[in-house]
Amino acid sequence: MKNMMRGVALLGALALAACGDDNALPITPTSPPPPITNWSGTYSNSQLWLVAFERASDGWRSSYTCPGNLTISQGAQSGSSAPITGFAVVSQPCPPGTFEFTGTVNADGSMAFTTDGPRPLGCPERRTNYAGLFTGRQLSARGSTSIECSGVTVGTHRFDYVITAFRNN
Repeated sequence: MKNMMRGVALLGALALAACGDDNALPITPTSPPPPITNWSGTYSNSQLWLVAFERASDGWRSSYTCPGNLTISQGAQSGSSAPITGFAVVSQPCPPGTFEFTGTVNADGSMAFTTDGPRPLGCPERRTNYAGLFTGRQLSARGSTSIECSGVTVGTHRFDYVITAFRNN
């Protein structure tokens, strides 16, 4: 009888050991991040850039718009974002120019990128960080920077850029 009791006790102990810790968290499988829409293409607008600027020395402000387009290429998704690269083109009546850009886009359509934009004479190029959103066929983004200008527009100026563009089909 004593050996049988030891056998039952041993089997009970083995059964409890096999159950594991009741306080351990269950293993939850991870799900892959949602797929990111491919936003590659050309986006344009007759008022692609709204450029507002203010001269720090006297508070003089002005703004103007420039037509142009953005050509975007999107790379492979890595985690919850994908790289975007391309270039922006400024058209007349603004001084024509081309600016490369690089950034990322997320599954919800939010994006961040770095590029330059149109400038008045006497203000040098300066890469600016933009944040924005893709929605439907529209791209909207905003960036802000300060630049030291010379000539007619001498002094430090703050530039605020608003980009609004629509995807060409």
